[in-house]
Amino acid sequence: GDGIALRTSNGGQNWSVNSEYIEGSLLSVCFITPDTGWAAGSTSSFLSGAIYYTVDGGENWIQQYSNTPRLLSIQFTSRDTAYITGGAFFSQIILKTTNGGTNWFSQSDSSENYLNSIDMISSLTGYAVGKNGLILKTTSGGDNWISQHSGSLYDYHSVYFVNQYTGWALGYDIFKTTDGGG
Repeated sequence: GDGIALRTSNGGQNWSVNSEYIEGSLLSVCFITPDTGWAAGSTSSFLSGAIYYTVDGGENWIQQYSNTPRLLSIQFTSRDTAYITGGAFFSQIILKTTNGGTNWFSQSDSSENYLNSIDMISSLTGYAVGKNGLILKTTSGGDNWISQHSGSLYDYHSVYFVNQYTGWALGYDIFKTTDGGG
């Protein structure tokens, strides 16, 4: 938050602040090499999303893309392919890149619930969770998203799968599936 990114080079025993101020907040970080990574977050207005990247291990961050609702979760599935989720108030966003973050395109569906977290368990299958108990699943690399659950009074903040069948969604309670969200 507040334009600060921390980095470690010794497994977390010591942390240092990056040398460059980031205008906004980084809310999710994903590195594909020790030096190259992306972060999803918000600009200084906190309502507008931004994507930042680094090629020097997080010492410096460059804003790459913005003009979206705030962005909350990022995950790379390969060197070239990544997904970002987010949204604000009554909007939802899912962004995807297939060229290592050079270009991002929207994969949002018509839901009005923002998404807090994404977990792609393969190049085709993944889950996104968010406001009011929304759980979305894709089996097409994000081309189509199917609602598996919604209508809860509570938001889901995180989703994680260990294989194609077993996963958890964290919100007010912890929900587990052993059949791929069926």
